[in-house]
Amino acid sequence: MTYIDKYNTNKTWASCAYKVSQYDIATNRYYYSIFQKMLNKLYTEGISIDTSESEGTHNRTATIFREKILNKKIGKPTGKQKTRKIIEFNSNFQSLKKLRYIADYTVNSITEEQVNDVVKSFNVLDEIID
Repeated sequence: MTYIDKYNTNKTWASCAYKVSQYDIATNRYYYSIFQKMLNKLYTEGISIDTSESEGTHNRTATIFREKILNKKIGKPTGKQKTRKIIEFNSNFQSLKKLRYIADYTVNSITEEQVNDVVKSFNVLDEIID
């Protein structure tokens, strides 16, 4: 299964979980869908990520994506335009990651309001990564 297949599968399951109010599962799957899409973009550019060390892999992947792909993608707009796009990527990724942490590692459940934030962040990141 390719990274893009994993992206699509996770996105489908996230949508299904959302529809039946399984917000923790939806949050987890939306997050991993975006992560797989980032990995796919890096892979298609010939950039591999060492995932043998699980600690910090996701932040490292996001940093490499931002440095190697996003900076190249946005090209040379004015400093403020470039900064705004990078801030948008960082804030949405960190928001999605934080909510995924709550869904996966705490006794708290993701609320409807939070999952709607997840979907918004997912949509922004999905467009940025394209």
